[in-house]
Amino acid sequence: MSQDPNAYYTPPSPESIPPFEQPVQYPPPAGMPPEKKSNKTLIIILVIVAVLLLCCCCGAIGWFLWNNGDQIIEQLEQMGQLLQFIV
Repeated sequence: MSQDPNAYYTPPSPESIPPFEQPVQYPPPAGMPPEKKSNKTLIIILVIVAVLLLCCCCGAIGWFLWNNGDQIIEQLEQMGQLLQFIV
């Protein structure tokens, strides 16, 4: 069964090579849902809504402090005097 190392290689004949067959692709079973793709639009909308909510909340807090800041500071000073009196 030993082969002569000096012998030339002879390729197989085209008739001996089986034809290439494409694999059969079956549809998914009826009970399985199709694969979902990534939805980038939903992520972008959620980010925009989050940024807008953050800006609105910060703006509302700033407006409240601008209009009522003096009263809040006076109340905090009175509470500080009360705490010094109690302690």
